[in-house]
Amino acid sequence: MVTQTTDYRPLDRTHYGLLETAVAVRKKVLIEYFNEFRQLHTLGGLPKVLLREGDEEFLEMATGERIRLDRIIVLDGHFFPGYEDFSDLFAARCSI
Repeated sequence: MVTQTTDYRPLDRTHYGLLETAVAVRKKVLIEYFNEFRQLHTLGGLPKVLLREGDEEFLEMATGERIRLDRIIVLDGHFFPGYEDFSDLFAARCSI
């Protein structure tokens, strides 16, 4: 039997709750995240639904874009777990 392993890290309740609220109230959001190649992307728009595929969870946007939850760096100014240190980098980028 072949088992598939993943390096997915589930979100804590607080950050998952931010995403649930954005989906429920149909709030436009600004998300910065890494894609599967570790390239930085910025996306603004309406979050549509939270999905689970196997052991991984995703946010699907109204545009059809799917973002793995543990790759979200910042959502509307809230830094996600594992990326808290990016706040200094992002602040420096905005001050240039």
